[in-house]
Amino acid sequence: MTEKEETEKSARSGWVVFGFAATAVYFTALGSILGNSGPDSLLPINKASLALNTFGDFVAGICAPLAFLWLFVATMVQSQELALQRQELRLTRREFELNRDILKQQAEEARAQAAFIGKQTQLLEGAEVDRLIDTHQAAFIRRYRKVGGRTIMVGEADDEDRQMIQIGVQSSDPLNFVGAATDVRVIASQLRRAKNKSPDKVAYFSKPHFQPLGDALNEIAEMMDRSSPTMKAKLKEANFATAVAAADYLLAQCVDYPKNLKLNDRL
Repeated sequence: MTEKEETEKSARSGWVVFGFAATAVYFTALGSILGNSGPDSLLPINKASLALNTFGDFVAGICAPLAFLWLFVATMVQSQELALQRQELRLTRREFELNRDILKQQAEEARAQAAFIGKQTQLLEGAEVDRLIDTHQAAFIRRYRKVGGRTIMVGEADDEDRQMIQIGVQSSDPLNFVGAATDVRVIASQLRRAKNKSPDKVAYFSKPHFQPLGDALNEIAEMMDRSSPTMKAKLKEANFATAVAAADYLLAQCVDYPKNLKLNDRL
């Protein structure tokens, strides 16, 4: 029990003590008066000389002050009780406000923790995706080496004006991913010029050699959005999106060599 509650309890008890004390003083004074009732007393009372209804009025008059006294004491005690209840309601409301603030802080901390965990998860996922992209880039380079030195033939083998587009010698360093991606864009650009010049001519190339290149680039493109910002920057620096579009264009425009074409004519 707090000091304030003890003080309020003491105040309520004080009113009750006051009531009993006042009642005792009243009865003492009344007894003194009634004990000295006689012809010369201040209150000459003779029960035998009073009618029953008169005596009842007399008793009611004696008890009336006590009734008012204890009504006053009860009112003061109830007032103290109501004040305590109001104080308890204020404390309860304050406690609710404190609990609300605590819950709000906990919710904010939970959101911050969830955001932190989400960021860490995103970083871990990005690192894992980066490793997969590095694997696909290495596979792309290996496959590009296999087609290095080959050519795309635009036109038939016996055409005198057929055009040959060589693969694998476009960039300064085709052994890294940026160089190989640059080569793909250059080759696609050369094929566009050749097709624009001779739109009816067919572009021949061994698709089984070139298809894995396009597949590797498209697999990287599917993972790009989930990669880390560093990997995104590297792919953007390599102009990766245009390399994917160039590979798709080459695969769409080139057809496999005819079966009746001699091996020596398959360049």
